Amino acid sequence: MSINIRCAELKDIDTLTQLHLKLLVFEGIKEKDEKKIKWAFQKIINSKDACIILIEYFGNITGMCSLHTLISSVEGGLVALIEDVYIDEQYRKIGLGMKLMKEVVEFCKKENYKRIQLLCRTDNKNAIRFYEKLGFTGIDRIFFYKRI
Repeated sequence: MSINIRCAELKDIDTLTQLHLKLLVFEGIKEKDEKKIKWAFQKIINSKDACIILIEYFGNITGMCSLHTLISSVEGGLVALIEDVYIDEQYRKIGLGMKLMKEVVEFCKKENYKRIQLLCRTDNKNAIRFYEKLGFTGIDRIFFYKRI
């Protein structure tokens, strides 16, 4: 199996944008502005505190997630916030998501992050089982946000 996991580069933005649009459809998000997505991906790729980690299967970008660095006063160190975990539907059930996330965990260990956190919809039972298999634990918190 030819698999490569790496940090995204600017040349990957178009392909990552198409993957992200599929994620938005899956999530039921109606607003799909490619220009905003590409702008955000460029900022992430050029950031020293964030990256997009992608997985290639036989040379094709088939999945991704973004990693953003936070600083925790409770942990006394770095915390990774993982977003936009997505494997293209036609490449699911062959272990690519597990390989991608295990690599993310190893990267965070190597870089001395104290904790990894991510959000998941409560009705996405497959994702919940997936994250639990990786050792993640759900906590009793409510996620709030406000558009400004």
